[in-house]
Amino acid sequence: MSQPINILYLEDDIPLANLIKRNLERKGYHVSIVADGLECVATVKHNPIDLLIADYNTPSLNGLGVLQSLQLANKMPLSIMVSGSNDVQVVIAAMKLGCSDYVIKEIDNYFDLLLVSIEKVLEKKRLIHDKELAETELIKSNQGLQRAQKLAKVGSWEYYPGELTANWSEQEYLNFDCPSDQAPSYEKYTRYIHPEDIANVEQKNALCLKKQCPVDFNFRLLLNDGSIRYLHCHTEVDTDQQHNIKRIFGISKDITAEVIAASKLQQAATVFNNTAEAIFITDANNVIISINPAYTQTTGYAEHEVLGKNPNIMSSGHHDKAFFAKLWHELLHNGQWQGEIWNRHKNGNTFPVWQSITAIKDITGKIVQFVSIFNDISVRKADEELIRYQANYDSLTGLPNRNLFLDRISIALKRAQRENKQLALLMIDLDRFKWINDTLGHKAGDVMLQETARRLQSSVRDSDTVARLGGDEFIIIVSELQHPSDTEMIANKIFAAFKAPLQLENHEVFISGSIGITIFPDDGNTVETLQMNADSAMYSAKEDGRNRFHYFTPQLQAKAERHLQLVSLLQLAIERNEFDVYYQPVIDCKHHKVISAEALIRWQQPQLGFISPAEFIPLAEESGLIRAIGDWVVHRVAEDMQRWQKMGLPAMHISINKSPHQFSNESCDEDWLSIFKQHNIDVSRITVEITESVFMEKGRDYVKSLADMQKQGMKISLDDFGTGYSSLSYLKRFPVDILKIDRSFISDVSENASDAMLVEMILGLADKMHIAVIAEGVETAEQLAFLQKHQCQYIQGYFYSKPLPVHEFEDFFSKPLS
Repeated sequence: MSQPINILYLEDDIPLANLIKRNLERKGYHVSIVADGLECVATVKHNPIDLLIADYNTPSLNGLGVLQSLQLANKMPLSIMVSGSNDVQVVIAAMKLGCSDYVIKEIDNYFDLLLVSIEKVLEKKRLIHDKELAETELIKSNQGLQRAQKLAKVGSWEYYPGELTANWSEQEYLNFDCPSDQAPSYEKYTRYIHPEDIANVEQKNALCLKKQCPVDFNFRLLLNDGSIRYLHCHTEVDTDQQHNIKRIFGISKDITAEVIAASKLQQAATVFNNTAEAIFITDANNVIISINPAYTQTTGYAEHEVLGKNPNIMSSGHHDKAFFAKLWHELLHNGQWQGEIWNRHKNGNTFPVWQSITAIKDITGKIVQFVSIFNDISVRKADEELIRYQANYDSLTGLPNRNLFLDRISIALKRAQRENKQLALLMIDLDRFKWINDTLGHKAGDVMLQETARRLQSSVRDSDTVARLGGDEFIIIVSELQHPSDTEMIANKIFAAFKAPLQLENHEVFISGSIGITIFPDDGNTVETLQMNADSAMYSAKEDGRNRFHYFTPQLQAKAERHLQLVSLLQLAIERNEFDVYYQPVIDCKHHKVISAEALIRWQQPQLGFISPAEFIPLAEESGLIRAIGDWVVHRVAEDMQRWQKMGLPAMHISINKSPHQFSNESCDEDWLSIFKQHNIDVSRITVEITESVFMEKGRDYVKSLADMQKQGMKISLDDFGTGYSSLSYLKRFPVDILKIDRSFISDVSENASDAMLVEMILGLADKMHIAVIAEGVETAEQLAFLQKHQCQYIQGYFYSKPLPVHEFEDFFSKPLS
């Protein structure tokens, strides 16, 4: 039941007021009466009043004053003004103050007119209220629609062809990235459509208008920032009874996210189906629900064979329960696991894989699936194993290489120190291996190295290590040595193993080696010291005649330390000009005169005194200083020869020794020629002395180098002839002008028949080949007599003169021989 309308009646005519009250209350209204204007204002301010009926003429404050006061107080209720007069000015004033109606009360039907006015005013208020409610609901509805459209990214639009008007929703503006203060139009609609899609959009719109049926289509927008937005559009038309189009309307939905998601889903599906990595998906209970083709290719299992199965059908048995417990703990706590695991192929073979497992959770955080990705790493592991092998083992012999040797000797030393035991290192260097390699070829050399490795391994215990350090150098670690003398037994076993002949390229050859032995802790307690000591002992064995073993001794240590000292002093000697050149004359015994001399370097070290060339030249070659020393000698010889020319001394041929190591530098020949040219020396008076070892070197065309020197006018002399292995063949193969018979043959030529026969043979051969011969080391009259008897014309040795300082040599050759 609705509440009664509260009416306040301002009337100073109390009988009339009561009459009106009774009549209105019979109609269901609740009426209160006030006779004073001020009292009326107060009553309205403090009580809820639905309708005020105000008489114009009232005490204290008339009706207009009441309305004015209430308006100022913002308490103006719905009101009707009543008055006994029909004053238009009063009516206008009341209406301006917000009064809803005006009734004249000085007529017979006053109540009826008042009742009609009340009902009219209340109905108008009700209609206004209903309209406001409807408008409020419409606003709420539109706001809800706008929110819904914004959330769904769905915009709406309509176009009225007859009125040429169009409306866009707020979301439609957002979808088209268009300012909402711009009036919508078809031109704006098409402006944002991607140029490649305009024709299709217009075709779909034309189809909708022609057939007056709904159409759906997708197209792209090219936005102001250059990005692409995808829209789905639905368009319809409204028509009248004559099928004339009244309205065109539709919606557009932003489907960019859906398109991107679909593209990503397609990409994921493409990757899933085409990747080389095997993928399988299980549910929360670890039951396989999906696999990709690579899974079948990797494991051999087809889809129908694994769906609904547990992944343990691939179990290899390589891993224990603890492994899988750790796997599941990490997977469930971290959401993922990855690592190496062994699987079993359908054919039974096991293989390693690198596997990654990820837990997939729903929006509540509950695990719903597991995705596993793995790939067969058999080839990679094989490659890694090969790399590890190549890093630690010699590819030719299969022995540990230097890298693994250093690792094992470090471990062996720590163990020996911890257990207070001895350890030995045996350094083995093959004798004359370079000759085998150069003469029979590298293939034969490789076979020899392989056979050497096999025989060395057969000579030691399984607990010992045989390693190849490089070239023809091997080393053995003898751990847990009971007594130092046990190494002698091992060395003898090695020599015994070497005694069996080896067939190489249809040649029977024998393996020969020199062995150096050092003992821990007697000789040293570090890898570097022990290896250096073994090396020193090995070289001592080689110098002592080869194919034997030497123990490291303090004397060898002293020798090694002296070598290090001399190498350091050699560099300073060049800088400080400590070297000198001596000249040993070569005598033409037929004409009894000096015809040439050999330039010989001498070193008088300020602290150490005289140091023999036999000691420091090999060190210069090893350290790479031989080039600088050789160039110094050439400069000095050129200066001396230039001075002799200025002194007017007879022209003299000088021979200069050239090391094989100097031949390795291709600019050396040109540098020598340049030095002699600077000093105005005729190079035809220069002889270059070489040894047979030059011809043993590989890597450069020495024949061409020697031939080029001969073309410039220099002579080539082969020193120490007869001590090599293929001397006679060199005479045929290489350009040689002079042979120098080694002093080892000359020293016993008058007493040893074999040496005498060899010297005779060399002299006869050289004569037939038109090669000059110089006999070195002639010290006695008997030696000289033998050589003269067999037509050896040129003599060098102490019988005539030792090597002389330059000034003594100048005196010697400027005077006749005594």
